[in-house]
Amino acid sequence: MSSLIIGLAFLLDLFMGDPAYSFHPVRLIGNGLITPMEKRLRRYGLATYGGGFVLLLLTAGIPVAVVLGINHLLQSWPVLYFLFNLYIIYSCLAVRDLHDHVEKVRLALEDNDLDLARKCLGAVVGRETKALEPEAVARAGVETLAENLSDGIIAPLFFAFLGGAPLVILYKAVNTMDSMVGYKNEAYRKIGFFPAKCDDLLNFIPARLSMLLILLAGTRRVKDRPAAWRITMQDRKRHASPNAGHPEAAMAAVLNLKLGGPNRYHGILVEKPFINAQGNSVTPEDIRSAWHISFAAALLALLFFTLIRLCF
Repeated sequence: MSSLIIGLAFLLDLFMGDPAYSFHPVRLIGNGLITPMEKRLRRYGLATYGGGFVLLLLTAGIPVAVVLGINHLLQSWPVLYFLFNLYIIYSCLAVRDLHDHVEKVRLALEDNDLDLARKCLGAVVGRETKALEPEAVARAGVETLAENLSDGIIAPLFFAFLGGAPLVILYKAVNTMDSMVGYKNEAYRKIGFFPAKCDDLLNFIPARLSMLLILLAGTRRVKDRPAAWRITMQDRKRHASPNAGHPEAAMAAVLNLKLGGPNRYHGILVEKPFINAQGNSVTPEDIRSAWHISFAAALLALLFFTLIRLCF
């Protein structure tokens, strides 16, 4: 039954995406839990490591408790139980949204509308986009696909198969918290420490699975497979995040692209090493290729997890 729910959730998200509405579970977590709790902690001088730990416990614990409680109440109504869990898992996937966001960037670049491309990219990345050149915009689009394949698709599928709706809502709560407070600047260095570390821990396995799935999905595009593996293994740690570099390095190797490099965040230039520094410059067409690989990797993950679940 759980495999059926997850498969249907994947199809729903693929064809419908996530409509923008106030009561979306992830938006409720962000706007209804994280933002007000962070403000209250700061008001009482608790923008500290301890405050961040409290924020982590409440943000992760409350959504899980709500889902478990509703599931308990719905045990006598199998159809409602099925629909509720389908809704939660569907809401935690980002297959269609990931495609639509990067497709807007690609189309704007192909139309030579750099301002629109920068604006569309700014909706999905944390870096500053107002001064990016076309190649840098395209590069960021490919990097976004690789990283969010892990965060937005593989990790939710992994936790959905591992523990159903309660575990996938736990993952999304922590991942959302990291995206909101997990910065390494002075304002968030302490309060965001534990949320960021917890997100790193939860993404450890999904990021590495994503790397392997990208390499597998992109096999036909690679002329020198040993070289692609070598590049991935060499450059997967050339990233500030302990996880994001794994899928990015795999995507760079499969498409022979030069990714990474310095970027500006909140007015500060952050020097980052390049991934596959000898690779080609990124073009808008590479965004399309990266999406095809990402989608194939997502399908492989769904098949892989389903087979494991059916066997055990």
